Amino acid sequence: MEHSMSENSCQLCAVGKLTFEPPPIYCTPCVARIKRNAMYYTVGAGDTRHYFCIPCYNEARGDTIVADRTPIPKTRLEKKKNDEETEEWWVQCDKCEAWQHQICALFNGRRNDGGEAEYTCRNCYITEVERGKRKTLPQSAALGAKDLPRTILSDHIEQRLSRKLTQERQERARVQGKSFDDVPGAESLVVRVVSSVDKKLEVKQRFLEIFREENYPTEFPYKSKVVLLFQKIEGAEVCLFGMYVQEFGSEAHFPNQRCVYLSYLDSVKYFRPDIKAVTGEALHTFVYHEILTGYLEHCKKRGFTSCYIWACPPLKGEENILYCHPEIQEMPKSDKHGEWYLAMLRKAAKENVVVDFTNLYDHFFISSGESKEKVTAARLPYFEGDYWPGAAEDLICQLIQEEDGRKQNKKVSTEKTITKRALKASGQADLSGNASKDLLLMYKGIRWVCNRCKDFQICDK
Repeated sequence: MEHSMSENSCQLCAVGKLTFEPPPIYCTPCVARIKRNAMYYTVGAGDTRHYFCIPCYNEARGDTIVADRTPIPKTRLEKKKNDEETEEWWVQCDKCEAWQHQICALFNGRRNDGGEAEYTCRNCYITEVERGKRKTLPQSAALGAKDLPRTILSDHIEQRLSRKLTQERQERARVQGKSFDDVPGAESLVVRVVSSVDKKLEVKQRFLEIFREENYPTEFPYKSKVVLLFQKIEGAEVCLFGMYVQEFGSEAHFPNQRCVYLSYLDSVKYFRPDIKAVTGEALHTFVYHEILTGYLEHCKKRGFTSCYIWACPPLKGEENILYCHPEIQEMPKSDKHGEWYLAMLRKAAKENVVVDFTNLYDHFFISSGESKEKVTAARLPYFEGDYWPGAAEDLICQLIQEEDGRKQNKKVSTEKTITKRALKASGQADLSGNASKDLLLMYKGIRWVCNRCKDFQICDK
C-alpha cells in the first residue's frame, strides 16, 4: 500500500476517490423503487422531499400531482436522472495535515457541526501515546452495541445464541480431536431490539368494500419491531444481521389475531470467523437460524400461534434492509432462499418450537377444500407492506375493468379457465358475470398464490 499511495490517496486505504452505492429512491405515490439511470421527478428537500416515477407522473392527469394527500403543481417538479454517485468525504488531521476518508478514519462528519471539531489521525494518536503526551481512554468509555437498552426478547435470543454456540464449539472440538480453546468460535455477539413501536394498519378501501357485509375490520393494531445482531470486528461495532417483524396480538381481529409476520430479513457477509459449523453449514447461517428460532420460541411463550414468512429474495437492484452489501456476497436464488427458511423451520420443529409448517396455498386452499370450509379472501392474513394486500388491490382493479368492459360490450365475459383443483378449493363452479366479487377475487387470488406458494411459509407454534 505504501508503494501505491499518492498525494491524492487516503493515508489509511491508499485509495483516491471512493464512491458508494447511493441510497435507494422510492416513488412517493406507488412506493416502487426508482431504478438506477431511470428518469424521475422530485420536489422538496430533506424529510419533506417527494419523488415520482415516470408512470405515476403520467397517470396524474391535469396540472397537479398528489403526494401525501397534498396536491403539488407539476411546474414545481424537477426532472432528474437517477445516476448520481455519492463520494466519501475527507477529513484532514490537525497534526500531520494528512488526508483520510472519513469512513476509514471512523470520523463522524454528521457530528462535526460547523466543521470546527479537532481531529487527530490514528498515526499521530499512537505517536502521542508512545511519547506520553496522551493517555488512552479506558475501554468502558467507548459506548458500543452492548450499551444499547436490553429487553426481555433480546436477552432471550442472546442467551439462547450464546448457549447454542458454546454447544456447537464443544462438538466441533470433539469431532476435530482438539480442546475447546483450540477451535475458533464467534465472539463479541450482541443482540438488541432497537425499535418497538405500536402501529395500526389501515385496510385498503377497495378491499373493504367487498367485505363490508362480513364486518371485516377497518384496521389491525400491531407492534413493529426491529432486531439487530452486532459483532465487534477489529475494534468496530458492525451490524451483521437485521429483521423486521410485525406482531398482531389478541386485540387484533381475525384473520391477523395472535400471529407474527416476518416481513424483512437481511445480512452482510462480515461475520467472523468465516468457517463451517459442525453441522456442515456456514457458522453465520447457524447463528442466524438460532436468532430466528429464538424469536419464534419467545413468541410461542407469549401466546402467538402462527408465523408468516415471505421467503422470496429481493429483486435485482433492490435490497430488503441494508442497501450496501460486500461484492463477495452473492444474493441467493428463490429456491435456495426458500430452502434456507425451510432448514431453519426443520431445526425449530426438532426442538418443538414449531409444531408444523406449510405454505400459504396448501394451508388456505387445499386444507380448506378438504374440510369444506368456505374459501374467501377475508381468511388470508393482511400485513403491512406484504405482497397480498397490494396484489389484491391490483386484482380488484382488474375486476372493475372487466366489469366495465362487460357493460360496454355484453359479449365480453369473465375468464372461465380454471382448474378442478381451484374449483374444489373454492367450493364453487359458477364463474359467470353474476358471481360475487369475493369469488372472482378468490379465483384470481388462488392462481396468484399458487404461482408464489413456495414464497409464503407458515409455521404453527
